[in-house]
Parts: sequence; C-alpha cells; structure tokens
Amino acid sequence: MRTFIKGSLLLLLVVIVTAGCSLLDASERNPDQEQEVEQPDGVHENEVSPTPEEVEEPVEQEITFYYADDDLMDMYRVKQDVEADEEDGLPKAALELWLQGPEQEGLTNLTPPEVVIEKVEFIDGVAHVSFSQEIKNANLGSGGEAFLIDQITLIMEQFGYDSTQILVNGEAEESILGHVTTSEPVSAPDSDSYEWYEE
Repeated sequence: MRTFIKGSLLLLLVVIVTAGCSLLDASERNPDQEQEVEQPDGVHENEVSPTPEEVEEPVEQEITFYYADDDLMDMYRVKQDVEADEEDGLPKAALELWLQGPEQEGLTNLTPPEVVIEKVEFIDGVAHVSFSQEIKNANLGSGGEAFLIDQITLIMEQFGYDSTQILVNGEAEESILGHVTTSEPVSAPDSDSYEWYEE
C-alpha cells in the first residue's frame, strides 16, 4: 500500500514539475516578438493590392470626324467614339483615329498611311499639332489641302480650341502642300456647313 502511495506521489510530482517547466518556457518568450507569417509565392509582406477605386478606367468621348467623299467634291460629318487612358490624351487619340480613315464606304482619307502624329500641345489657347514629314507626300490639289486643314482644325475645336497651328516635324511651314498658308494658326470653319453622311 505504501509503495502504491509513494508511486502516486512520485507521478504527481513529475506532472507538476513538467507543467511548471512548460509555463516557465512560455514566460521566457518575448511577447512583443512578431511571428513570421509565411506568404504565398509571389506575394510580398509590404505589397498592397490596388483597390478597385485606384484602378483607372479608360476615358471615352464621342467625336465628330470630317471626311471628304471619294471624288474630293464635298466633306461630310460622322460620329465615332474615341478612347484614351486619360482625358488629356483624348485630342491625340482622336487625331490618330482620324488618320486611320473613315469606316463608311464612299468617304476617303486624305493623308498617306505612314503619317504619324508626333505631338499635340496647347499653348496660349491654340492647339499645336505636329505631323511627321510624310504628310507632305499627300497628293492633293488646293481643294483637297483645304479639306485636310479643315478636318484637323474641326477636330481640335471639339476640345475647346478655335484655332490650330499645324506643324511638320515640330516646325511651322509656309504651306504643307503649297496651296494653303499654314505659317500661322488656322481657325476652324463653321461645322454646320457640312452635312451628316448617310450611306
């Protein structure tokens, strides 16, 4: 009987000592120490995912474009949506879409396919549009050149600029094709003088 009691007391003592060591070990831990959390592959601890509000949506605006007919006798109006990453990029995006030419049969593009819009700037209320050198390769007479300039100025007018300085390689020239003076800013004509195109 005494042996059983001694054995029980010994077992109880071992349990108490073991529990005490566990508590002591836990108390020695630094409570302020941050535990490392394993991040999934490709995710960094300080990396913050953008919220839906921070993701900028493209901006879109409906623009009236002007194109000549295949015979270069008249010019017509058509509407098309223009999209850009931000609002400031809409004027250049509109001109680049215009360079691609009309979608409607019976209308034509007046610029050579290799023409590039180099830059679009707004200085003292005047739009400055610079084309690459290839615009001078357009095979147009005086009427076609007048249409070309009207188309450019009418697009810029929709962004709040009544006159446009047309540039080639960043420089103003006396004339693009030799028929119409472009050394000074050119005012946009009355847009109502052109009819809407109906196929």
